Amino acid sequence: MLLVAGLLVSCGGQEAEVVSPTATVAAPESAVTNTPAPRLVPTDTLVPTATLQPTSTPTATPLPPPPTPVIDSEQVQQLVQQLLNGDEQTRRMAAEQLASMGAQAEQALPVLIQALSDQSPEVRAAVSEALQSLGPQLQSSLPLLLQALNDPSADVRANVAEVLRAIGPQAQGAVPALIQALGDQSPQVQQGALEALRAITGQDFGPDVDAWQRWWAEQG
Repeated sequence: MLLVAGLLVSCGGQEAEVVSPTATVAAPESAVTNTPAPRLVPTDTLVPTATLQPTSTPTATPLPPPPTPVIDSEQVQQLVQQLLNGDEQTRRMAAEQLASMGAQAEQALPVLIQALSDQSPEVRAAVSEALQSLGPQLQSSLPLLLQALNDPSADVRANVAEVLRAIGPQAQGAVPALIQALGDQSPQVQQGALEALRAITGQDFGPDVDAWQRWWAEQG
C-alpha cells in the first residue's frame, strides 16, 4: 500500500513512516540571528551645518597725493631768461614749464604778460596758458593786463581776455575795458571779452554793449 508523502507506506506487511523529500527542516532557534533594526535619530536632535559667510574684499587704502615740488626762485629766473632771450622753441618750452609751476611762477608775471606780445603764436598760446594757471594771483597785475588788452595784435587781445576770464570775480576792475572790447574788430576778441564778462560778473547780456554799460552804471 502506498500513500502520499508524509503518510504511512505499507511494504511487505509492515508500515513505515516516510518523510516527504520536499519538507523543510526547521533550524534550531539558537542558530537564528536576530539583526536589530536601525535606530532612527529624531530630526530635532541633529546639529545644523554651519553656514559659510562670504568673505568681504578688503578696501584698498588710497595713496596720499604726491608732494608739490618746491620751485626755487633761481629756477624761475632761468626760465624767465629763456623766455626773453631764447629761440622760438626755447621760449615756448620755458612758457610751458612756467605754466606747470602754477602759483609758484608768480614772480614771472611781468615777463609773462610782456610775452603775450611774442611774435610766435605758439609762444603766445603757451604764455596765455601759464597766466591762466596763476588765476587769482593775477589780480595785482590787472593794470598790465589791461594795457595788453589794447595790443595791436588781435591774438594778444584775445589771450588777455582768456586770462581775465581765468581770474574770475576778482577782476572786477577789468569790466569797463572788457565791455569796450565787445566792439573789437576781431570776432575772437569779442567772444573772449564776452566770456570774461560772464565769468567776472555772473551776468549775461550777450554782445549788447549798451545793456552791459547800463548794468555797470547801476553797480556804481
